Amino acid sequence: MMRAKSLNDARIQKPRLLVVGSKGFIGQHLINKAQGLWDVFPADCQVDASEQGTFPVDITKAESVRELFQKVRPDAVVLLAAMSDIDRCEEHPDQAWEINVQGPENVVRSCAETGSRLLFVSSAAVFDGTQHGYKEEDQPHPLSTYGRTKHQAEMAISKVLPSSIIVRPALVLGFSRSAGTNAFLNRLAQALREGKAVHAPADEYRNPIDVTTLSKIIAELIQIPSASGIFHVGSLDSLSRYEMTRQLAEGMGFQDSQVIPQTGSKPGRAARGKAHLLLSERILKTCGIQPGTAHDVIRRSLDGFAESSI
Repeated sequence: MMRAKSLNDARIQKPRLLVVGSKGFIGQHLINKAQGLWDVFPADCQVDASEQGTFPVDITKAESVRELFQKVRPDAVVLLAAMSDIDRCEEHPDQAWEINVQGPENVVRSCAETGSRLLFVSSAAVFDGTQHGYKEEDQPHPLSTYGRTKHQAEMAISKVLPSSIIVRPALVLGFSRSAGTNAFLNRLAQALREGKAVHAPADEYRNPIDVTTLSKIIAELIQIPSASGIFHVGSLDSLSRYEMTRQLAEGMGFQDSQVIPQTGSKPGRAARGKAHLLLSERILKTCGIQPGTAHDVIRRSLDGFAESSI
């Protein structure tokens, strides 16, 4: 007589997914999407001693990464951990290089040593934004320290483990489930609630992706054995940062007059590309998920507004 499977049996049979940077904006959403398909192991650099269920790791230290891999023995890894504040990267280039380049190098080496599959989340900032529409094979030309570190990490990962997946979004929209992340919508909602004016560039265009759809794409891609290389992820069309911010404010019930169009460079702000329209045909062909229009993305990204007062 066959005995019933225990919860432990079911856990063991699932493939093991290590999410590095699990407490960040994307990580929180990805874990929620992946839990039904994977045995998920969250890891982050900011873990309290009393916190249960999340592994501490410092990706800038090779030994810390190796110890994590020995404990988890992952089948696949999603690397989200990064210094993602573009202006802060410009102010602290050495720290940006250590986290955004040396960190991924340590992770990909451990993946190669253990036979783990790797998905790395990069950025459209690897491009200079001078052309309308970027394909995956277009040559990167970053303008900022952040963009340069992301490009360097992509090259290092592709060299060590050519089967890796690299996902490039232009702008990720949605609400973080906790404080302390770099989520744009949380900061925008807080400023609007306080009655502040929000200045947004009218001459920078992006095709955004909402964090829920991005998490779904990541969870799907990492399961496809034949998927490898670079994938662009974004809406079918682009909007200016100003128009996008204005629509988001309106969708949250605020006066769109609080959003002020800004042109020209702002002192202390790192260089950004003007037009980052990432062409996403490859992702549609590979996993069949259609991001839709920028308006669709904005609508989906507002789903968590009621819980965004953190």
